Amino acid sequence: ATVREAANAHGVQAIARKARLSRQHVAMILKGRARPTNAIMARLAGAAVAVNAAAAEAEQVMNMVRQECARIGLRAFARLAGIDDGLLARVLAGSRRPSATVLATLRRALRMDATPPAGRDADTAGSAKPQPDRTPAPSGCRNPVTSATIHSVANP
Repeated sequence: ATVREAANAHGVQAIARKARLSRQHVAMILKGRARPTNAIMARLAGAAVAVNAAAAEAEQVMNMVRQECARIGLRAFARLAGIDDGLLARVLAGSRRPSATVLATLRRALRMDATPPAGRDADTAGSAKPQPDRTPAPSGCRNPVTSATIHSVANP
């Protein structure tokens, strides 16, 4: 696929962002008003390939989401994925493009992405959030978390 085809399919801004060029510069190149260097042409070609690959991968994810929604229902899948069912409906209908965050969330829900969410270790990716110790506070302590901590330190 050429840079022009990728720009027509996915937008000049997507190509420019991936190539780390301004949208105006890419538009001028595509219109023939600017002559790009070989290095810039290589960046644009690489960007076109990357944008096309990302779009194909997103389409694959969306097809799998459609299948899963047909199987268990849109609301149930949205609840499972942890996203708004209205947003999912708009994305599936094609009236809204899924953001990178939404795609990552959908991949995790489909178990296509084995990487844990940002900021968490792989060991704790699926585990529940640790709960504070709620043992009764010794008399005279009012804050249950502080008193439980004080109590556990005082009585090892």
